[in-house]
Amino acid sequence: MGHEHGMQHSHSHSHSHGHGHGHGHGHGHRHGYRMRHGHRMVENSLYTVPENRCYTVAHVPDVKILSSLGFYPGTVVHKKKRYGWGGPVLVNLATREIALGKDIASAILVKEAKEQEAK
Repeated sequence: MGHEHGMQHSHSHSHSHGHGHGHGHGHGHRHGYRMRHGHRMVENSLYTVPENRCYTVAHVPDVKILSSLGFYPGTVVHKKKRYGWGGPVLVNLATREIALGKDIASAILVKEAKEQEAK
């Protein structure tokens, strides 16, 4: 019966305990990944924002007619209404009323003009 037991597992001791530990937790660098919070600052296209409000133009596509109409980043425009889905958008800019097609209106990015409410 009792032959050489206790001998076998004497050489299994060279297992590197305590070694493979420190690496396994490589999840420290994940939280810093640029969370774009402050979702109030999301820029929307002039086409999709609610109508009958004032907006500050944030980005204008490179279309010559827009700059000649006075659309520049920083310009405050008032979106009056949109004619159906796919129809043009009616915008007040300074003293003019301008109808913009869907493609152009979608390319103009705006954010809500908060400074209007403060006055």
